[in-house]
Amino acid sequence: MTYLDPALQERLAHFLSTPGKLTVLTGAGLSADSGIPTFRDKDGFWTVGSDNYTAQEMGTYEMFWRKPLEVWKWFLPALQICREGSQKRY
Repeated sequence: MTYLDPALQERLAHFLSTPGKLTVLTGAGLSADSGIPTFRDKDGFWTVGSDNYTAQEMGTYEMFWRKPLEVWKWFLPALQICREGSQKRY
């Protein structure tokens, strides 16, 4: 069980008891604890790329427009990894 500061607990309780939306800003690497690769690590999404293109090329609208099947072949395995990572329970 993770310890939460009492002041943070109070703020979260207040948020949960009032209508509205919450925006959470996080830093790089947060996904790694969930088993989802980060973008720039050794095996990260931006490092892996495709057989013929770099990830920086694959992640653009222009590439999707020119080579949509190539982009989907690169993107769908990453999507599956994210789905599997999001199913983890701690």
